[in-house]
Amino acid sequence: MPRVLLIGLDGATFDVIRPLIARGRLPTFARLVAEGASGDLKSTYPAITPPAFASMLTGCNPGQHSIYDFFSRLPNSYDFVPSSGGLIKTESLHHIIARHGLSAGVMNMPMTYPPAALPGGYVVAGLETPPRAAYTQPRELQRELEDKFGYRIELDRWYRSGEEQAEMDAILGLADVHRQAALHLMASRPSDYMNVAFRAPDHAQHYFWRFYDPQHPAYTAADADRFGDFIPQAYEACDRAIADLMAAAGPETTVVVTSDHGFGRETKMVHLNNWLRQGGFMRFKGGAMGRLKQTAFELGLAADNVMNLLSRLHLERLFTGVSRTTKASVFSRLFLSYDDIDWARTQAYARGQIGQIFLNVRGREPHGIVEQGAEYTAVRQRIIDDLMRLRDPDTGELIVEGCHVREDLYAGEFANAAPDIVIDWKGMEYWSFDVLSGGRKIIGPNLSTRSGGHQMNGIFLAHGPGIAAGAKLDGANIVDVAPTVLQLMQLPIPGHMDGRVLNEIFRERPAASRRELVAAAPNAYADDDAYSAEDEEAVKERLRQLGYI
Repeated sequence: MPRVLLIGLDGATFDVIRPLIARGRLPTFARLVAEGASGDLKSTYPAITPPAFASMLTGCNPGQHSIYDFFSRLPNSYDFVPSSGGLIKTESLHHIIARHGLSAGVMNMPMTYPPAALPGGYVVAGLETPPRAAYTQPRELQRELEDKFGYRIELDRWYRSGEEQAEMDAILGLADVHRQAALHLMASRPSDYMNVAFRAPDHAQHYFWRFYDPQHPAYTAADADRFGDFIPQAYEACDRAIADLMAAAGPETTVVVTSDHGFGRETKMVHLNNWLRQGGFMRFKGGAMGRLKQTAFELGLAADNVMNLLSRLHLERLFTGVSRTTKASVFSRLFLSYDDIDWARTQAYARGQIGQIFLNVRGREPHGIVEQGAEYTAVRQRIIDDLMRLRDPDTGELIVEGCHVREDLYAGEFANAAPDIVIDWKGMEYWSFDVLSGGRKIIGPNLSTRSGGHQMNGIFLAHGPGIAAGAKLDGANIVDVAPTVLQLMQLPIPGHMDGRVLNEIFRERPAASRRELVAAAPNAYADDDAYSAEDEEAVKERLRQLGYI
């Protein structure tokens, strides 16, 4: 039976890989490109880790698997909960493989918590795992990895300006722990299919892009001399890990390397809810306190401005040990927040960091006012028309390249949970913060510590028996990964998958793929309720520290 090793590199991009190959710094990537198939891999809309990896693992668009962002909206509510593997509504690749009687192992893949048992295999969950949670199946594997390697899922520190070397040391250290653990699992628990993820590119690029990219407005030659090599070092760590894993897998194993999205400059922040408020699409409650909060907000007394001031004064540790719930409660009483929105007069609101807008639809939202049908279409189009006229006040340039509507992007049982509008910002250099922030500003400086952001095109490489040397892909989509892996393993492909087999990677074009004419199998995870209240708060705090919320 053919064996496959699927390696996910969070945020890897050929825009970094190709120049480093040319400079001789990535010999393993160079080998994969020369001896195998390679090309861009289009991500999901939006190009965010949870929906992208969920689509990679299921072969389905978010309308089928239900994951759209780091947060998933609750039905008939304005509340969102952290996304997890427990919310995926379709069967993931490793469970399909196990269902056919083959062994499968998964390590550190996002969207695999809570870990569900794999007959004859194992799961080591990834990014969305709460601190101190049980994250492996079988359970005893967790102690084994921690005792042998000091295994941990995520970074144990968060980036602060002035601590660049410490951050990079932590990124490389974590990547090496994951490399050692993966090699151990391959030796001690060999399987027909193994899937492992490394997050070093994403970690490094979010914080160090301004040191690497001369076109970034915050780039300086002095900083580049000190820190400009950090991103290449992250890719070199991945290059070494891939080489070691390929050697351990052996020449008869097909190796597939993918990423969930690409990377590039992130330069400015769009306060999208401010734009909706100023355009009359969002309204706030009246009353003395409501008017006072709005006046303070207009003067710049917003929660984000206060937190950024404390950060610049190195006083953010005043909140160390204070729960996110407590902070949110205090800030909602003092500053303008979602609690102050007058939903009975609000037509639209923004949630998510890329540019997702939800209409306040009657019958869908608890206090919806936009009627489905003609009014929905008219309000949505008016928002899109206004967005297409939005200009950067510093350059005078239009900053929206296009707007996608939900029915053009998503299809399936869970498409109703999708945003109604997804924005394509110019060059994807802008990003949107979903809290009420910025005071009067609509477009302003990037207030986070991030200088790199997600781009649509990730990577796809395949190497091994039957793979055409030097083959180039054009038009590959992230939903194509799962059906292609199943084809490589000579297994039937569930009929509900949206993706296609990437036939162009094969030396000899395979016969037509077999499609399973069976109902889509359900998610094999433990249950939908992956988090306790304490876990949910801990995951939110981790995502905030990583800059995702």
